[in-house]
Amino acid sequence: MIAAETSVRKIYPITTPVVNDWNELFSRGVEQSYRRGQIIFSRNQQHPFVYQVVKGLVAIRSIQNTDVILDAPGKGDLINLDGLFQDPSETYQATALTGSTILKRVPVGDIQLALQTRQKINELVHQHLLNQIKRSQDRIHDLMVLSAPERIIHFLMQYVLKQGRPVGLEWVVQPVLTHQEIGLLTGTGRQTVTTVLNELRAEGVVHFTRNYFIIRNLAKMTALSGC
Repeated sequence: MIAAETSVRKIYPITTPVVNDWNELFSRGVEQSYRRGQIIFSRNQQHPFVYQVVKGLVAIRSIQNTDVILDAPGKGDLINLDGLFQDPSETYQATALTGSTILKRVPVGDIQLALQTRQKINELVHQHLLNQIKRSQDRIHDLMVLSAPERIIHFLMQYVLKQGRPVGLEWVVQPVLTHQEIGLLTGTGRQTVTTVLNELRAEGVVHFTRNYFIIRNLAKMTALSGC
């Protein structure tokens, strides 16, 4: 089986802070569902909305090379926060990475107005920008330090703990990612992902179908991920 040789950061379930002003702002937002692969927006100029991920994952891709995933914000994360600033230089495309991805959108102008009048909104915007930077740093760290199998297990731990829910002693997540998508997100290949997942399933650590993914032995999964 896969040996975890490297000690890396600990992973805990992530939650979005509950702040009345923030909830109030996005409660007025328009909620929309996107199918897997659907383009949410393609930004080569300033985009008029900021999005909050309600369910699923979004792929932030380079416009020049859509096979390159720059970021993968999930539940509770914000997209296009840099659109709050004048003339953002970065260009990218946002697409739904999972089926039934649900987002809420709020006009950039509404958030800019809230920034002028509500200190808590300022603090939350700064925190989300820091989270975005940290996600990028963590991906670079994993690519440099972890082996391909370790990166896959490590990513699955983060994905399930953030996107999923506990059911008894197990963790369940829907929707699931394809093996090819996991490969893109971890800098590995589809066949490597398939091999790792089949080994984990054979040992009773995970179970998966087209509709859901379950971590059955969280302690062993954590040990294998090096966390």
